[in-house]
Amino acid sequence: MKGPYDEAIARAAHQWGQSPFLMRALFEHESGLNPKVVNEDTGAAGICQMTAGGRYAAGNIRSWRTGVKQTFTLKDALDPWKAIPAAAEMLSYAVDVCRGLGDGVAAMLAWYNSGKCRAQVPGFVLKVVRIANHLRMEAGLPPLPAPEFWWRTKRRRGNGPQS
Repeated sequence: MKGPYDEAIARAAHQWGQSPFLMRALFEHESGLNPKVVNEDTGAAGICQMTAGGRYAAGNIRSWRTGVKQTFTLKDALDPWKAIPAAAEMLSYAVDVCRGLGDGVAAMLAWYNSGKCRAQVPGFVLKVVRIANHLRMEAGLPPLPAPEFWWRTKRRRGNGPQS
């Protein structure tokens, strides 16, 4: 990884126990690593593409963890040096909240995308994991396993021949 925010991503990932490859992939997918982009349809802003709900969640998570009331504003979301650590903290929170609800990576990314661990957003999850795997392979690391989506279960067909 050789981007202008990779050091900040690596620092935040280490602090919050996250994969720097997955975080960079998430930001690359969300914003193309552009810290000033704002989605006109959703209001998602910055390198991490935090919506108003995401910014509210970031402030609440920080308040809950520190015990001190905090807010996370649009201005903060547009500042990559503030947004990257906040996103890492949110992903860490998502890991805690979504623990035991299927594939950890898929559930964490679903929560980041929609605020729900069980949100069915396979296209989003697969794109982020694909980018992360590309980054991992460039660094000489093995790829992440393919995400397992909890809403897809193997069904036995009752009409076929029995063996």
